[in-house]
Amino acid sequence: MKNQDRMNAARFTLARAARRCTQLTALLLLTFEAQAFAGNTSNPLTGVGWREVDNSTNTVTGEATGLAGQWRTFDLFLFGEPGTLVNAINMGSASNPVLGPFTILTDGAMYNDSLASGPFAPNPLTYPVSPAAEFDTYLTFQASLADSISVLPGSVDLESSSLRGVWFATPVPGEDWRQSISAQGDFWLLRATVSADATYLGGVGSSIQIGITTSEPIFDVPNALLIPAPGVSWAVCAGLAISVRRRRR
Repeated sequence: MKNQDRMNAARFTLARAARRCTQLTALLLLTFEAQAFAGNTSNPLTGVGWREVDNSTNTVTGEATGLAGQWRTFDLFLFGEPGTLVNAINMGSASNPVLGPFTILTDGAMYNDSLASGPFAPNPLTYPVSPAAEFDTYLTFQASLADSISVLPGSVDLESSSLRGVWFATPVPGEDWRQSISAQGDFWLLRATVSADATYLGGVGSSIQIGITTSEPIFDVPNALLIPAPGVSWAVCAGLAISVRRRRR
């Protein structure tokens, strides 16, 4: 009986230790989650990511674009807390590099439609003549029209291997901010159409700075060409650049 009592006592001790270990593990996990949440409250932005766009047909006219198989189109989005007001985007300046080392690098050719003018979205009136114009490479600012966006003169380069530009919402009387992060948690920044032979669009050396009311965080821009094939959720890759590097003062 004595041996049996000792064995029962040992089992009780082990069971109690296991429960204690489980409790401690749960406490540590809860503490970590609370710290992670607290660390994010000061910055409502979480990162940037790409979504691939089907460029085979114009979405307005339904006509073939001639781009499929030769070019790939991607939209870059900012992600964060819905309702966060966005003021300006700094992707570096082509004429004044001292504004910051920001850029999106690529080893492919960039598609710039001959009927598209300026750095913003093309006029849909050009689509019947050039269905591919919808997939021109351009800057955007969520749902803003081109006449409500401004660029820093000389900053834009959407044709070379180092995409650059500084753009912002044009202020209007009584309105400081034009656009905010959507209820779905995203904010459209730009469209880029790159040749199908490219191996990277973004990735190492690519970054962008976002100006909001409280800060100007910097995000690494992931390589769009690592996104899974069409039909696979883009969300798999959307979190590749959620780490924020604060600008050094």
